[in-house]
Amino acid sequence: MNLRFFSLYLSLFLTNYVSALAPDQQEALLIEANHGVVNEKSSSTIYSGNVSLIQGSLQILADEVQVKTNENGDVVEVIATSHQASNKPASIKKQSENKGEIQATAWQIQYRVEKQQVQLSGNAHVQQNNHEFSGELVYYDIEKGIVNINRGQNSTGRVKIKYDTAK
Repeated sequence: MNLRFFSLYLSLFLTNYVSALAPDQQEALLIEANHGVVNEKSSSTIYSGNVSLIQGSLQILADEVQVKTNENGDVVEVIATSHQASNKPASIKKQSENKGEIQATAWQIQYRVEKQQVQLSGNAHVQQNNHEFSGELVYYDIEKGIVNINRGQNSTGRVKIKYDTAK
């Protein structure tokens, strides 16, 4: 099957089932990659090779993206991973309705759609407006507005938080 046709088929198939951050969930989902494997038994699709996932203002870039769906076909989890050999971490960017643009990078980004939680692991960095958070692990509960930053169990580094106080 032609790779472009395969990507188009998957993006059209998933468009009806994707749930993302509002109001992006109303937008079409476009996934581009060098390769994709659909596993119907595990309700999972793995895209690899310079993956780009875009839905409205939500953009995820990574070496590999796994999309997991529930029995109804709704997306429940997206896991974006980049390999350190590629020297470019996975990234997620989202325009928030009232908080400006949020950008984050890490070697792995796990987005639990239903719970509205993002977990960044491996040299995680989050920037929103001029505020920055970094650590080995960053947990972001979107619904509750809570960011938990951790240096990681095997890390001797410290978490870093920068608030822009200039007015």
